[in-house]
Amino acid sequence: MYNIGKFADITGLTKRALRFYESKGLLKPQKDKINNYRTYCESDFQKALKIEFYKSLGFSLDEIGEILNLTENNISIIEGKLKNILNKLENEETKLNNQKNIINKVLDILNKSQKITFEQIKISKELTIKERRNVMQKLNFISTHGSLIGKREENQDYSIKSETDKGNLYLIADGFGGNNLSTVINPVTPGFERVLFGGNNNGCMASHIACETIRENMNFDKITDESFEQYILELIELANVNILAKYADNHGKMGTTISILIIKNDKAYIGHVGDSRIYRLRDNKLEQLTEDHTIIQKLLNEGKILRKDINTHPDKNILYSCIGYTDKVKEVFTRKIEVKKNDIFLLLTDGVYNILSDSEILQQFNDKNNIKNTEQNIFELLKLHGEDNASFQLVYPE
Repeated sequence: MYNIGKFADITGLTKRALRFYESKGLLKPQKDKINNYRTYCESDFQKALKIEFYKSLGFSLDEIGEILNLTENNISIIEGKLKNILNKLENEETKLNNQKNIINKVLDILNKSQKITFEQIKISKELTIKERRNVMQKLNFISTHGSLIGKREENQDYSIKSETDKGNLYLIADGFGGNNLSTVINPVTPGFERVLFGGNNNGCMASHIACETIRENMNFDKITDESFEQYILELIELANVNILAKYADNHGKMGTTISILIIKNDKAYIGHVGDSRIYRLRDNKLEQLTEDHTIIQKLLNEGKILRKDINTHPDKNILYSCIGYTDKVKEVFTRKIEVKKNDIFLLLTDGVYNILSDSEILQQFNDKNNIKNTEQNIFELLKLHGEDNASFQLVYPE
């Protein structure tokens, strides 16, 4: 139960507005018989949100009262009656067009109002008034992907997705490994190891294990603003343990990068190790959301080299953090961002961005209404120019 002050803080309404709604019979709190204190329960959040939503569409409080009373009695009867009215209005297009539009709005409101969750209402207290009106609009994302072996003997990249009612999970990984894998101290950058590896299918195994471990253990209920970082760390460490277990079974040393994109409600949660990447396309601008765990990136961050020296530096492709190579993952990147309905996300392995520049990738999104064309265009460019394994996953609004 919430007192009127707490309820006002959460809903964004003033105490005066709450008392006015009470006087109009729209939102009636429970009252203590002794001291007459007003208290509100969780079901009152739904009603408060509906009232504000109807007001934003221009309905008067009296009209809102009628709608609320009707919806509480029998929504299906209302919908049936309104649909019958719509059928009659089809023959009176000019005269009754305004009335038809209003009824359509009410039908849409009835449908949307039943989908409001308590979690969304709690989220709404952090939003502006304009954003709060959009809280009922669930953002639905789907994905498409492509992968190319290039001129390698095997494809050690791996990508996977899981799209559910509770949230969406997208993963991409770039594995490496071999029985003759060894390490030498890097003379150019003291304190780091340079990884040299030969080939068998260990890299393929490592990327599969990492992605499948995270997919199989994903619990979207644990993805919240407060807990997502710790939970992503736990998933990555579990993947690390599983890869090391395969190495212990004499499969040879192996490791992998991984980039994790989780979309839940209006937020995206990112976990990342290595040099695969996640980008976001918004307003015709391509932004890299992750940071590479490479020696060259660390040197750049520390101001020890210039950006123009990246392509010629001897440690350009050397990782200092990955999954599976050491007993504990050295560094994990996490991030939380808001999601807008027209956002497009790209998950890429280095075989893509080493061939295609940001501007070249951006050029492929000329027709945002046909992501399949974008996917095919990127794939054809990689086939033409790429030698390494190259994989990508495009995540876009449905």
